[in-house]
Amino acid sequence: MNAKMDRTEWAMVLATGFFFGSSFVFIKVAVDSLPPITVAAGRSLVAGVVIWVFLRLAGERLPRPGRDWGPLLIIGLLTGAIPFSTIAFGQRFIDSGLAGILFGAIPVFTIFLSHFLVAGERISTDKLVGGFFGLAGVVIVVGPGAFGGLGDQVMGQALTLVATLSYTLGVIYGRLRTQVTPRLQAAGQNLGGALFL
Repeated sequence: MNAKMDRTEWAMVLATGFFFGSSFVFIKVAVDSLPPITVAAGRSLVAGVVIWVFLRLAGERLPRPGRDWGPLLIIGLLTGAIPFSTIAFGQRFIDSGLAGILFGAIPVFTIFLSHFLVAGERISTDKLVGGFFGLAGVVIVVGPGAFGGLGDQVMGQALTLVATLSYTLGVIYGRLRTQVTPRLQAAGQNLGGALFL
């Protein structure tokens, strides 16, 4: 297996980081004038439609209504509806930078939860170092000044950590319980999340 990434893959990683990270700023601005559930539902619906169009252009289709939608709806609940809404509610109380850092703890949560939920996934020094370096990278990019409000607005921080936990469980569930492509999982995350919201 080739472990080196080409320019296209690096560009995709950087674009994902930019759009994912900047979403916290837009959420913070949006919750100042819109209800958090509206912000979360709009985010899911717009992303779901964009992904659906992309799937159609790529020649891929959503599953027919029925049993095949069950896992996608669970992914939608765990990685869409719950985290998007709790982040939006949490950002009524905390800054976007701190929300980004708390949500950036997903790799660390994944390492610990996978140890207990996924057969053969054991905590190792390499995984821990990688997870904490990833989190440290988020802190460096956002800036350590984001920790200035840590401990002041416990409700906002707790809601954001609930989002992190839910998203982590959804990623683990998607890995263990679904046989669909990552694109279909993304569609399920957003369309299913919008349906719940």
